[in-house]
Amino acid sequence: TLHNNGRLVPASYDSRQGFNGTFSVGPYICEATVKGRTFKTSEFNVYALKATSELNLEMDARQTVYKAGETIVVTCAVFNNEVVDLQWTYPGEVRNKGITMLEEIKLPSIKLVYTLTVPKATVKDSGEYECAARQATKEVKEMKRVTISVHEKGF
Repeated sequence: TLHNNGRLVPASYDSRQGFNGTFSVGPYICEATVKGRTFKTSEFNVYALKATSELNLEMDARQTVYKAGETIVVTCAVFNNEVVDLQWTYPGEVRNKGITMLEEIKLPSIKLVYTLTVPKATVKDSGEYECAARQATKEVKEMKRVTISVHEKGF
């Protein structure tokens, strides 16, 4: 049985999937009785995350031409969706060259900003930079790409 704030929650239980039902946000405790002995879980919380059926994805590269030694910065932002898996594909990926960061902005609306930073760029870092966002709850996918050029000498 499932309890929320001391009250019994109407929900069915499947040993492979867990509890099925519509749950409000808040703390819960699961209780089971086996051979007359009662077991209780520690308290856990149910959260609500925003997941829309469409992905709104934007990519920004402040510049697309760099000199060797400069730092490449590319961002991808997902709007109004918290349940997202974002993958970067870029020339330095195979060399593990690149730092990724995620910033979550909640106000005035939900915005996930993924930043890829490639320090000390070389000519090998020239090419296609792509971010692909996939909604975790459905097979909705959106991609954006930009071509970055790194020159050994001035331009």
